Amino acid sequence: MTEVTDENKSECIKVFNYLDTNKDKKLNADEVILGLGALGKICSLKEQKNIRNKAKYFDLEAFINICEEEVNFKNLENNLISYFDILEIKDKKGYINEQDLRFILKKFDENITDKGINDVIKEVGDDSGYINIEYLVKELLGN
Repeated sequence: MTEVTDENKSECIKVFNYLDTNKDKKLNADEVILGLGALGKICSLKEQKNIRNKAKYFDLEAFINICEEEVNFKNLENNLISYFDILEIKDKKGYINEQDLRFILKKFDENITDKGINDVIKEVGDDSGYINIEYLVKELLGN
């Protein structure tokens, strides 16, 4: 179990608030699993089942408790890079293409607009159509 520092807790709160799109102050199990992925923890099918069996909805405190149990905050940047590496399975050159990033952003926030996606890509991308994974992770973490 990793102790959640104030900085780690802040990351959990950001992810929770981002995923709580209807602002009801709770996440369903699938949103929790997605949130863990955003924090670099890729859940096995068994872990996903265990989370789904814990409760139908999770408030912020429950989400932070799950993060404390599941996320290795000491390697958060490396965990996120590994998460995106899984998604760029074709060439393994440290980049993800815009199409894949669009897909991820749509899955992460189904209400995101094309303009919102274009803004993210404009912020982290270049004219090549590819986004450097390490740079993307640093931007997501505010480093």
